[in-house]
Amino acid sequence: MSALETLLKKLPRGTHLPLIPSSRSLLSVPSTDRSYVRPPLRFEDDDGTCPIVVISAPGAVGKSALAQYIAATKQAHLWDLSRLVLGTNTFQGTLASSFQLEALPGLIEDLRKGQVLFVLDAFDEAEIVSGWPRVEEFLREVFGFVKNASGPCIVLLARGETAFYMDMHLDTLAAENNLPRRHTTLSIEYFEEYQAKDFIAKQLEKLGKSAPKQHTDVLRRAVEKVFSLFIEAVRADEPDEPGRHWAQQKVRSFLGYAPVLQAIATYFSEVGNLVEVENLLNRDRTSASAYGAKLICFLMNNLLEREHNKVVKQLQQAGIPEAQGWNGWDKVFTPSEQLQRLFLYVQPEMRQKAFAVDTGAEEIPNWLARHYIDLLNRFLVQHPFIFDDVFTGPAFEDYTFARLLVEVRLYEQVKAAWDKRTSGQKTYVSSPLFSHLYWKLSSGVVSGDLAGYVYESAISRRSFKSEPRLVIVPLGEGDNSVHRFRVFDEDSRDDQEPGRGFKLIVDEDHPLVFKRQLARAYIEVQGRVILGIPGGNFELSNTELVCTTLEIQAATVVVRNYQEEERVSLEADHFAHDVARSVVVDCNESSRLSISWPDGKTHPWAEYYRQPVTYTSVDTREAVLAIRRVLTFFRRDRNAEFARYKLLIDNVVVGANPMRQAMRDFMVAHGIITHKEPLYYLDLSSLEVAGINWTSLRQGKVEPRLESFVEKFFAWSRGRAN
Repeated sequence: MSALETLLKKLPRGTHLPLIPSSRSLLSVPSTDRSYVRPPLRFEDDDGTCPIVVISAPGAVGKSALAQYIAATKQAHLWDLSRLVLGTNTFQGTLASSFQLEALPGLIEDLRKGQVLFVLDAFDEAEIVSGWPRVEEFLREVFGFVKNASGPCIVLLARGETAFYMDMHLDTLAAENNLPRRHTTLSIEYFEEYQAKDFIAKQLEKLGKSAPKQHTDVLRRAVEKVFSLFIEAVRADEPDEPGRHWAQQKVRSFLGYAPVLQAIATYFSEVGNLVEVENLLNRDRTSASAYGAKLICFLMNNLLEREHNKVVKQLQQAGIPEAQGWNGWDKVFTPSEQLQRLFLYVQPEMRQKAFAVDTGAEEIPNWLARHYIDLLNRFLVQHPFIFDDVFTGPAFEDYTFARLLVEVRLYEQVKAAWDKRTSGQKTYVSSPLFSHLYWKLSSGVVSGDLAGYVYESAISRRSFKSEPRLVIVPLGEGDNSVHRFRVFDEDSRDDQEPGRGFKLIVDEDHPLVFKRQLARAYIEVQGRVILGIPGGNFELSNTELVCTTLEIQAATVVVRNYQEEERVSLEADHFAHDVARSVVVDCNESSRLSISWPDGKTHPWAEYYRQPVTYTSVDTREAVLAIRRVLTFFRRDRNAEFARYKLLIDNVVVGANPMRQAMRDFMVAHGIITHKEPLYYLDLSSLEVAGINWTSLRQGKVEPRLESFVEKFFAWSRGRAN
């Protein structure tokens, strides 16, 4: 038996006494809603035998709907406390003004015995209107009536924070009366998977979009398709076993959240019939995570627009004389403003700014400011994006961070908040969703100072079975600041994963920054690269980095190479800043790390220093880098096979750069690389004949035979051009 069924079984029925007509705006007996889907409840401390029941939930999770359901099921009177100004004798006074006076003594006696039920909703709104001291007075009055009742007869519903203070005050009242605890607390949980699917179907019925019975399978497939997209986008470092996803908090807190499910139903309704929805999901999805991000953006904006409309409606109905004929409502509580306020609210040191009238707001006139601030105090704490002063789940947090960074709103504060939550937390795992949301919102463009955040997010689902690789290379389009940023699974044949591919801008104002780690990375940047944060550690494994200027801010650099072919190579034309106190090489051979920059023979780098290579020309340097870049990707980690998908080499490794394209074609023409769809193969014997030594190449050494190979390449290129 579920907690809700247990509670309903213990609750008495409501009174049969009729209401005085004038009181029906405060008290009512709601009718049964057949479309209601009962959410899971959890007893926090008791089995429901105390006279007072306190039910809490996040904002917008369905407290009022549950209150109506309980009242309708038990034919009990539902109190809307948002319509009352609470104070002394409010409870008894409302009873006296709602029922015939001759019936009042019997009603009160039944209540004292626990033989009649009342359901009281909207305590959080009552707190905003009346203030907490008056809520305490009201609770004291209710407690005095029912403290000796033999079973539950008063159900109180409130948002989590208000419910917490109600819980403490009711404990105080019990202690003052020398009584044991006289209240039970329950919390509304997120929907189970089957309930979430049922909720969407019933919301579609409400929207007039119910599917004919013959199309129920289409609805089921469409819902499962959307759920799978979100699961793929939200989860990180979690088991892949079927049926386990819903147990993950990061999945359930999103897909089990009523406002999200309402938005999914709205999306289905707006797209069209269910067959079109299913076809759209199958046709447009280039990757599950990327398309999941697209839908999440739709759903998030839907929620933000809903909150905007709620606030505007409240202000329009407030009877403000100056509001008549004003046409600036579209600039009030906009989605962008909401996100700024929510971000500030969840940062304790910035919370006060969340309620400032000018925070993110546009053109709020003086006559509206006071009313607006009062309403913000009422609405912001109940926003569906937050629960118990934190974001409701990772999807809400990642969307807020991504959108604020894209819009350059609270830019430095958002970056500082990200750094704060990750610094010193070795076990912290970023959500994979952020990289896809940022790609969607930014149209695939990221600046160097944000690249590390995208990278941390993109690799968060790595495991011993699948370790993504990072590639950053110049685009070769004439602008030295523009690079290609790509995180991908080397075994993937998909060269168009949009959630992982960015146009990266690295310039004087936006250096390329990685703050915690680099693994399985090939980076060639015409600009400044910063590794680590002051006082922290920075981890490197299987990484090649070539840049104009290198700056290391980490106090300790840790190198971990576990496979024979793995190396870490750092090359820079300039070394701008170094605070590293130590270098720890956690692998069998110190040769697994090599560094090359002017004045590199200093502590703690001297042991790993190698002389910078002197190239005969810029073109020679570019040709050697092209060879290194192409050949590096043929070695499959933990596998001796030298083969890679053609799409990977052509579109990720080679790209649009003419030098790399020519080098690939040269190696194909001379049998070093062979092609058999869908793979390129590396011929080791031809590589040896060509004079290319794998180890020397990866260590940046240019031997005479390699110089000869490069000369032959240039001669071949000139001949082809002619």
